[in-house]
Amino acid sequence: MAPVCIYCGSSDFSKEHPLPRCCGNFKGYVTLDDRLCVECNGKCKILDEQLCRSGGESFFREYLRIGGRKRQNKINPFYRGSAGGGRLVIEGTLVGDTKPVSLEIEKGDLRELRHISLRAGGIDHVIPIPENMTPEQFRAAFDRLGLAKAEEAHVYADEQGIPWMESLLNTLNFRSSVEWLGGSEPVEYTNIKIEFTVTERYFRALAKIGFHYFLSKIPGFRGDEECFQQHQFEPNDNLVS
Repeated sequence: MAPVCIYCGSSDFSKEHPLPRCCGNFKGYVTLDDRLCVECNGKCKILDEQLCRSGGESFFREYLRIGGRKRQNKINPFYRGSAGGGRLVIEGTLVGDTKPVSLEIEKGDLRELRHISLRAGGIDHVIPIPENMTPEQFRAAFDRLGLAKAEEAHVYADEQGIPWMESLLNTLNFRSSVEWLGGSEPVEYTNIKIEFTVTERYFRALAKIGFHYFLSKIPGFRGDEECFQQHQFEPNDNLVS
């Protein structure tokens, strides 16, 4: 009897990587062949995407400078989430200061996140500024905050990005002056806090990795045996759509 996909019964196979390629290369690594069809493997890749770009793993990928496949789009997890998960958030305070500052990791080093912090009603609201953000996109991000107005705006960017940042701020019709402060001295942060937001996809990714890795190492099982049926992992359409 010809083998079929362990999840849906299709024979349109593709190679599955039990350990996600986004986590790097592994010695003695083998793919899981003739087990998953193209469609089910695609659903599994979306689970891996949240794990590697929105989960705690995304922090270590950036810190250790682990890249994924060269042909995949490069996503900075500090500026946007993936597959329904939130962006990676790091906050810290300058030594001798009390105001939290949003941070990111760039090439293994900690630096201020390029962002605009808006104070309204005593609360700071952070809008990350990804590469090539347009004034229209910034205004849409501000509108999603649901703020009637902002009393203050603190901008964090490189000096060459000042004209760009001013074009974004102009969409808010600020009526007060803007003062730009610079500094090139080394800084030190303390009270570092890391936060990541995931959905059920993240935990399904962990379950999928464990199950597929087991199948890749134990040749006596295909994954569609009766013993797996009751608790078998399934790439649920509702979770990966």
